[in-house]
Amino acid sequence: MSIYYISILFNGLGAALLSIISWRKKGGGEVYRNFSYLLLVTASFYLTLFGMQFVSNSLANAFFARFLMAWMIVLPFFTIRSVMIFLGKRIAHKKRCIAILILVAIYLIANFYGLFIESVGPKLGFANWPLASANFEYYNIFFFALMAYAFYMLYLSYSQAYIAVKQRIRYSVIAIFVFYISLIIDLYLWHDVSIPPFGNLIMNALFLLVFYFLLSKRIIDFKLAIRKSTVTVSSLLLMFVAIIGARFVLARFILDDTYWDDYALLVLAILIYPILKERLFKVANRFFFTSLYDPGTVITKFNKNLRSIIEIDEIFKLLDKTFSRTFHNKSFGLLFYDSADKKYSISYNSGFDIYSDVEFESDSMLFRKFIEQDKVIIMSKLLKDIQFQGRKMVKIFEHFGIELVIPLVIKDRVLGVIVVTGKKSGDAYNKEDIGVLDVISSQATVAIDNALKYEEIKKFKFKLEREVKRSTQELRVVNEELKRVDADKTGFISIASHQLRTPLTVIKGYASMLIEDNFGKLEETTTKAMKKVFISSERLIELVEDLLDISRIESGRQTYQFKEGQLEDLIDSMIDSLAMSAESKKVKLIWEKPKKPLPSIKLDKEKLRQSCMNLIENAIKYTSKAERSDACVKVTIEENEKKKILVVKVKDNGLGITQSDMKNLFTKFYRGHDRSIAATEGTGLGLYIAKQIVEEHGGSVEVKSAGEGKGAEFIFWIPIYNNK
Repeated sequence: MSIYYISILFNGLGAALLSIISWRKKGGGEVYRNFSYLLLVTASFYLTLFGMQFVSNSLANAFFARFLMAWMIVLPFFTIRSVMIFLGKRIAHKKRCIAILILVAIYLIANFYGLFIESVGPKLGFANWPLASANFEYYNIFFFALMAYAFYMLYLSYSQAYIAVKQRIRYSVIAIFVFYISLIIDLYLWHDVSIPPFGNLIMNALFLLVFYFLLSKRIIDFKLAIRKSTVTVSSLLLMFVAIIGARFVLARFILDDTYWDDYALLVLAILIYPILKERLFKVANRFFFTSLYDPGTVITKFNKNLRSIIEIDEIFKLLDKTFSRTFHNKSFGLLFYDSADKKYSISYNSGFDIYSDVEFESDSMLFRKFIEQDKVIIMSKLLKDIQFQGRKMVKIFEHFGIELVIPLVIKDRVLGVIVVTGKKSGDAYNKEDIGVLDVISSQATVAIDNALKYEEIKKFKFKLEREVKRSTQELRVVNEELKRVDADKTGFISIASHQLRTPLTVIKGYASMLIEDNFGKLEETTTKAMKKVFISSERLIELVEDLLDISRIESGRQTYQFKEGQLEDLIDSMIDSLAMSAESKKVKLIWEKPKKPLPSIKLDKEKLRQSCMNLIENAIKYTSKAERSDACVKVTIEENEKKKILVVKVKDNGLGITQSDMKNLFTKFYRGHDRSIAATEGTGLGLYIAKQIVEEHGGSVEVKSAGEGKGAEFIFWIPIYNNK
């Protein structure tokens, strides 16, 4: 095998390795991904050229030649696209990129029909070398046009770039130039010009320079890259061997000379490659490598999965799965530590032959020197220390084949330990493994602590829900009893009120007749006494009426006869009688009747009259108690066109209302706590009844007061009737 064979193989494997490294570059983004595609095409070109040197069948050689030409056609496209992405012009040149892609597709179809390769034969020591046809000149035009366009874009960007960017562009120009010069040199032999393909040696030097740069700058974890790249390249080689073998068998024993089977084999290769690669990784993990993993990827994936878990059992399963897939350990377990009893109990067991209810006494020396200090115990090292030999806990660990004991410590509090046996491959845990385990255990400790707290909260929540349910049931029983008592009270008030109203009416009637001398003239003292009887009976009748209203409202028997009417007329009809009452109490009643009719409303005249009377009489009563020389009550009504309501205001300058009384003012039987208010006659039902009546009309009542001695203003509104 000549040096050129070796150089071609080196270029293929080197490009494949760099493709994988570029693809796995963290934070590289689209630039590195597209560069990875370019290198993959390059690797495919060189590996195809190398593979065809060992094929003797003419049909297979024709297949390889078309395959090789396909990579040559695709290569300039990925170069142009890499330059566009590198310069940040992919979006701006999107249409041009699509046009180039269409052109590539046309060339690939032409290649399918064998327009670019005339034949394959021995040349300058090569067993099989492609010979270009006359149509290859069209490819040359395509190739040099795209390369010229790529260099033109780099030139334009270079003239406008900053110093740091200019340096990157210079490196890119040199790399592309050397890369394609080496390909052009090799193409001389394609055109039957007897110049050895020493372009491959130039490409060797370029790849070596790139590898040196990566190593010296420590851009990648080369150890990991070598491991994974070896598996990937091995997968590619096995795939090529399998496809070549299949192609040979098909051409020799089964199919006639056709090209369709070549493309079928290509599709088959694409399908079997991922499966082959996965199987080789498993074999490598089992027999060759200590642990084939990327620490950053393992930690990131574990942390991402951990964020979505809150159940403690799921955290244990995630730990077991992560350890098993990463380190291929035989068994995994987790022991919780009880600080009171100083014992360990099994919380999770995967692979250990032991009952789950077994407990272990804590070893004070191990606990003090390792567990409490959050230090990982490596059993292979611990067993060499004479002071730990023969200790009970150490013997237990040794008996179960435990290799690592990883403490779970948070804020100086020991939750427990993770115990792990050795790897299935028999390799020891290295520093990289210990570092990853340390990070994972730290993340898991926080998650386990949160999960334990969550379990406590769940238990407390369950207990609380049970207590709430029991208390709710008790309250429900008490509430039903209170409802029954309230219904009995309402019924009693209704019956008592009806029974009282008739005799009180009779007493009031006879008292009125006696005062008016219908039964003969009475003495002055007797007349005064009868007037007191009349007033008292009248007051009792009003109380009975209020109680009957309360009874009807609460039992739902209160009925309303709504008709269209004028609210201002209703108020006007009661002002004269109220004015006389106000005058007797030395209070001036002012009624500002609107100058023009207001919109009508739907109202029950009798009920709404009672509500208005209660509010105005209430204002007169408490204003008279203020004993002011300018005591007055002002009643107004106005239309709010925006809200489509009528607003009635009853404003006085009387005793005022405190903030503590304000919130309970419309509660039934409530009387103010102020001494002067408490001494005023009343039952505390008037405002409650007024509010209920107004609300049944679709309105609302509110009260305003600046405080004690500063008067009050009662406001209620009713929606305007719409007869449309």
